[in-house]
Amino acid sequence: MRFDYKNSFNFATSKPSVDMKKIFLFTGIVFISLSFVSCGKNQKTESTESKSKETTSPVQIIKLDNGLFCKTIWDYTNSPDRWKYRGNKPSVIDFYADWCKPCKIASLILEDLAREYAGEVNFYKIDTDREKELATLFGIRTIPSFLFIPKEGEPRMTAGIAPGEEATRKMFNDYIQQYCLGNFSEAQ
Repeated sequence: MRFDYKNSFNFATSKPSVDMKKIFLFTGIVFISLSFVSCGKNQKTESTESKSKETTSPVQIIKLDNGLFCKTIWDYTNSPDRWKYRGNKPSVIDFYADWCKPCKIASLILEDLAREYAGEVNFYKIDTDREKELATLFGIRTIPSFLFIPKEGEPRMTAGIAPGEEATRKMFNDYIQQYCLGNFSEAQ
């Protein structure tokens, strides 16, 4: 089968034939229709995302630097040999790095738990790449690492996450209940 150039396009007058006009018109209509459909989908997802952001409470995990750590958690410069917690609620501190994938997984779970435990437990995070002195102070060699601080008593350090999101969430819940809130179950 050969394509008939003479009947599809008139080279002498440089005008497309009726068949070519129909093809261009049809293609244009399809293109414009698809454009509207894709724009409509983006608007739906944007409105859904904004609704979900509005319905969830804006609990934030506070990033700690050395100065803020000394002010809100423990002033180790004035009492380096003795832990003296300065907070008024139990706390969880996430030692992380931006490049660490398990840290990102843990961070998402901790954001959910911060909403769940809002008003009961404070949540903080320390970037170990930027706050090397704090990482050294706590002997951080593995990230993510987590410091669970009760209102009274000694803090507990853990490292790593469990295999899977649900197992990690359960692990954090258990540690918060046990180490921060002092709720011990028989299974633990």
